Amino acid sequence: MTLPIWLFLGAASFSVIAVFLYPRVRRQWQERNVSRALLELGIQCRHRVILRDVLEEGAYLDYLILMPDRIVLLDVKRYRGNIFAAWNMDMWTQVVGRRSFKFPNPLHKLDADVAILKSIAPEVNVEGHIAFAGDSRFARGVPVGVMLLQDVLTRYQIDRETPVDNTVRIGWERLSQYLANESTR
Repeated sequence: MTLPIWLFLGAASFSVIAVFLYPRVRRQWQERNVSRALLELGIQCRHRVILRDVLEEGAYLDYLILMPDRIVLLDVKRYRGNIFAAWNMDMWTQVVGRRSFKFPNPLHKLDADVAILKSIAPEVNVEGHIAFAGDSRFARGVPVGVMLLQDVLTRYQIDRETPVDNTVRIGWERLSQYLANESTR
């Protein structure tokens, strides 16, 4: 009993497609898990928002989290390998195996985004962090303002029934008036 050639070719084609699609599907699955975990943080969380500031300029914000006593801005970066970084460096370096890749210091944009948030709600304590997801390691120490994803999940996990300070709630509502294109939980 021999297998028809079309069955063999179909199985071979499926195997080749699966090998090429697996990394992409795996990455999307990991992204969904990261997003789901982050959306569970704080009292309320907004994801992928554009903040129109008082000058009508737009700033893309990855995660905006309402905490009982402050508002937290998270910018999630997905890098693997060793990261060489410092607050005062303009370019950071990612080393994967024997290859290295440079990317702009994300803390500069984070500082600007926090300043925009503070200009809209000056009475609220706003803090910002860069959260590294994936298999990132900081070879020479983690810069101030940067956290690994697992540390973020531990630090900002709270009971949703915790009351929010009235000043923070008013600031959150004022910020909400400037938001567009948001995913909310």
